[in-house]
Amino acid sequence: MVMALRRIQIGQESTRGNAVAADAILLGRLTATPTPNWYKPDDEERNSLALNHRLTNVGQHNSLSYEGSLTFEQVGHLLSMGVGALTTSQPDAGGSPNVYDHTFEPTLTALAAQKAYTVEYGDNQQEYESAFMVAASLDFSYAIGDVWKMGAELFARFPSKSSFTGSLTAPTVEDVVGQKTKVYIDSSWANLGNTQVSSTLINAKVGGNTGLVPTRYSDGSLEFSDVAENPWASQVELMLKHNASGIVQYDNLVAGTLVFVRLEVEGSTIQNSYNNTWRIDMAMRYTEAPELFGDQDGETFHDPTADRQIRYLVRNNVVSF
Repeated sequence: MVMALRRIQIGQESTRGNAVAADAILLGRLTATPTPNWYKPDDEERNSLALNHRLTNVGQHNSLSYEGSLTFEQVGHLLSMGVGALTTSQPDAGGSPNVYDHTFEPTLTALAAQKAYTVEYGDNQQEYESAFMVAASLDFSYAIGDVWKMGAELFARFPSKSSFTGSLTAPTVEDVVGQKTKVYIDSSWANLGNTQVSSTLINAKVGGNTGLVPTRYSDGSLEFSDVAENPWASQVELMLKHNASGIVQYDNLVAGTLVFVRLEVEGSTIQNSYNNTWRIDMAMRYTEAPELFGDQDGETFHDPTADRQIRYLVRNNVVSF
């Protein structure tokens, strides 16, 4: 395979598991590992010193790993595959270009209805196509002097040889710049975004298991049939400067206090006063003992007042995810 000629193309499925033609190029790097589950009996008494004589495929799937820079225009694809619970609104309807707010906000008492994608992956020699691709885990992080990065561990149905959907063009995207990140720390979900904390946050990482796992039934196929949603919590790492604001977070760790954190980055202007925006809202507790003058690590927690623990918002001019 020639790395320079590889490409990733995706299409959102209207019915999960029913393959569709790709309608978008996904920028980044992907690895795919087609995985049969072989049955290999080794207890046969057949007058032979060979350990293995036969094998039978009893199940199969495709394991995929993605990484790339986080862009306002494409992060919604990963959020659709792993977070779900999407609502889209237009804060400035009627403008040109249109502005869309895509809010991924799972409740804790209902299924999130994550979207599945068909992925076309390959190079100039061969394309491999898998349906029902969803995210088992998501990670979003940034450091000063770099852009935000996004990554995902994904699974899909076993790939088949096919051919790329033609006539797709590379998207125009804007990277989310790490040093433009603002942090807000408040005392309730309703007050998120009210109290900006300046000159304190150095870098951050948010992500972890989405709770999605494949489920299999006896339905005449070797593929997984559906996905189940299990309990989940996002892992959070914040590197904080040891100043007055940082010391307050140490006090919150000692007390096990539920804190409400917003990370937000604005990019270029879409129209009027509306900018491209990347935002994460979290109800969290610091749960891991930090090295003094080191990171503060924690997990998102259930907020009984709002029945939430995390929310993602992407503002851009993309119509839907």
